[in-house]
Amino acid sequence: MRPSGPVIVLALLMFLASGTARAQDKVGDGLLPEPAPITRAIEFFDERVAARTERDGFYLDLGNMITGAGFITAGPGYRHHLLGGRAVFRTSAVLSMRLYTAAHATFELPRVGSDRLKIGAQTLWQDAMRVNFFGLGTDSLQSTRSGYRLQSNDVVGYAVYGPRALSVTARAGYLQPVHVLETAGPDPQYPNAQEIFTDSTAPGLETASSFIHGDVAVAADRRDYPGRPTRGGLYQAAWSVYGDQGKAQRDFQRFDIDVSQFVPVLSSNWVIALRGQASLSAVPDDGPEMPFYLMPNLGGRNLRGYSDFRFHDRNLQAYSIESRVALFDHVDTGSLPTSAMWRTRRRSCSCPISNGPTAWASAFTTTSEPSCGSMSRTASKAGISSSS
Repeated sequence: MRPSGPVIVLALLMFLASGTARAQDKVGDGLLPEPAPITRAIEFFDERVAARTERDGFYLDLGNMITGAGFITAGPGYRHHLLGGRAVFRTSAVLSMRLYTAAHATFELPRVGSDRLKIGAQTLWQDAMRVNFFGLGTDSLQSTRSGYRLQSNDVVGYAVYGPRALSVTARAGYLQPVHVLETAGPDPQYPNAQEIFTDSTAPGLETASSFIHGDVAVAADRRDYPGRPTRGGLYQAAWSVYGDQGKAQRDFQRFDIDVSQFVPVLSSNWVIALRGQASLSAVPDDGPEMPFYLMPNLGGRNLRGYSDFRFHDRNLQAYSIESRVALFDHVDTGSLPTSAMWRTRRRSCSCPISNGPTAWASAFTTTSEPSCGSMSRTASKAGISSSS
């Protein structure tokens, strides 16, 4: 069998990376000279956009929407320090290229006591116009692809203790009634979920539920550069409890663990990224199933090569190996010639990520920093994410 195009390209990049390892051993050097327009664009973003998010006044918020919202998300944001600089208020409203919308307001005390404690409160409203749903489990079919519109508003209080190297996060909040509606926006090429599924095959499809919820998370971030790691790892675990406040009584608990490790090969230009994820959910004995939009899922950002939210079920496991090559100073490229494991409540099976390696590329800025101390919930719960 002849090697595919992405395999040949990846092999060539790896060869070039190994040949230039000694000359380009510091982070920031790319494999090839970076075109001037890319460099100028990144520097402009750092100086005129990213830096403004730390200052008082208006700034451009690039959002933190769920997978499927589209490549471009932007909107106005406002930031203001209060109480002599001891507190900060932030608010923003963003719109994506697929007409998803989100708005949030956050009040935070970033340094309390010995500067190791951060506390705050946030309200986050989201309107996802076309979220994918294929059915539950690994036996769901591509041909049953459907869509739904998800509207939610979550009010949360949170506290984070500890530095980035080892932190503990506690959250408690009220998720107002979640509405599952028919899709909106440009006509999709697939039907509404309500036309294919029912409340028995997609729990929560026909009933709007509100939840009191809380979670505790532990994170150890040992990456050298969080925005573009070349070595170290990120290790996270979280336990969540949801109590349904409506008649459906869809109470449940979840335990999530997410482990990433980054290993340089020959130089920082070539990095092997390993990741393992697991989510385990539990519902009361003889109780109704948890809502499908709060179930663990795979597809898109957490399973490259598959459609967004391709798989939903109560439990999951996923493993991946990525080969990342620094093509330019600010652009990485890579491939995933691996498989993933999905465990449902019925059985386990191995699913190939694609019919061959999945190639990808990403651009980043020097100021990109993720939130510290809390697990990302964007990829694990459809439409219900946190921007804190």
